[in-house]
Amino acid sequence: MTPDVVEHFYRDLLDDPPGQVIIIENGTPPATIAERARIYAFDADGSERLGFFPPQDEPPTG
Repeated sequence: MTPDVVEHFYRDLLDDPPGQVIIIENGTPPATIAERARIYAFDADGSERLGFFPPQDEPPTG
């Protein structure tokens, strides 16, 4: 898959969103997309969130 396909995929979601979208992917979105999207990285090593669901002792936000 070329980088163009990936960028067009993300751009289509941003330009015509069907609602909330969760993408499970190992790659980082292109920089042109990351500027316009709200991205949450799930990682145990210093990321903003450790997983898709909040820890049991922490109330959900948002």
